[in-house]
Amino acid sequence: MIPGLHINTVAELLYYFGVGGFGGVVLLYILYGISVALDSIYSIALNIPDGATGIAPTAAQQLSAKGEVGRGVYSYLMGGIIAVGASIVLIPLLLMLMPVLQPLLQANMFLVILFVASLMLLSDFSIANLAAFIIAGLFGFFVLNADTSGNLIFPMFVGFFTLPMLMLKTRALGVEAKYKAKINWKIPILATLVTAFAYLIPGVATPTIIVVLAGLFTRIKNDEFVTALGAINASNLIFSILMIDIIGKARVGVAIVAQNMYHTFIFGDLMLALIGAAAFGITALLILHYLPNAIRFFSPFTHPLMKFVLALYLALLVFLINGAFGILILGMATIIGTLVLLIRARRTTLIGSIILNSLSYYFGK
Repeated sequence: MIPGLHINTVAELLYYFGVGGFGGVVLLYILYGISVALDSIYSIALNIPDGATGIAPTAAQQLSAKGEVGRGVYSYLMGGIIAVGASIVLIPLLLMLMPVLQPLLQANMFLVILFVASLMLLSDFSIANLAAFIIAGLFGFFVLNADTSGNLIFPMFVGFFTLPMLMLKTRALGVEAKYKAKINWKIPILATLVTAFAYLIPGVATPTIIVVLAGLFTRIKNDEFVTALGAINASNLIFSILMIDIIGKARVGVAIVAQNMYHTFIFGDLMLALIGAAAFGITALLILHYLPNAIRFFSPFTHPLMKFVLALYLALLVFLINGAFGILILGMATIIGTLVLLIRARRTTLIGSIILNSLSYYFGK
């Protein structure tokens, strides 16, 4: 219920306070499903993204300028609903294909990651984008290779995506009278398929998938862009836990914590995925039915005092999880994220923080 708080952090906090067993992972995936649905309000209507939806306000602000906030939320949620159904249908196919494709991609991972980086930069090339990519890459190389036992991706992504948008771009928005739109079903299905295969690339998963794959949809309309983001986010309800059985690895924080809480096998993982999907679907339908009221309910978070309290809260979380060094990372990342906004570079370029480090790792292997 707190904007800007990623589900991976919620999972870590639950585990830290001793939540476990199968009941614990069921609770976690219910919260996961609810959080994905609520992100439609946070990132689209209120412009308060978390690490997973940091790119969403780019399109959302353009929709709001045209008075189409409701259309944006509707597109996000409907994209997610379609993606959940597509993800479930794809499971048998993925079980057959991914174990075959995984060794091929692993053998050529440097070229795969280089292609992803090139796609991002060349889709909308500018000096500002290139500079932001390089600066974020150098900073990410330092962060990801720091000699510490803590996970520093959380403070880095909060600084890159959440705090700059929270302080500079967040504002309350109304909902237009007619916000329902025709959804191009091809967009969420494509986004779902690409998201599934992105799991074959080490280091590319939520929240990173959202930022990287957003580059694939930069040439489509704003509402379709948001539809794709909703599909990517929602399909991870299925893929995050089932990838443990499909490729033998959990690459998303929430799934890793779930396995630490209670180790399940394919039928248990499928049940968790369906529980998360059901929680998302129910929450999404409730939001769509009461959309104006839902946005009004969360609008106090856009008040300057509440934004300060939320920023202080996130900083406190970083300190509790990562200590003083995490605060340093948070501060430096916030400066970089703010500069990216000020020079009007694409926020997708901040994924250089992950990509340059991955390129360095796979170079010469």
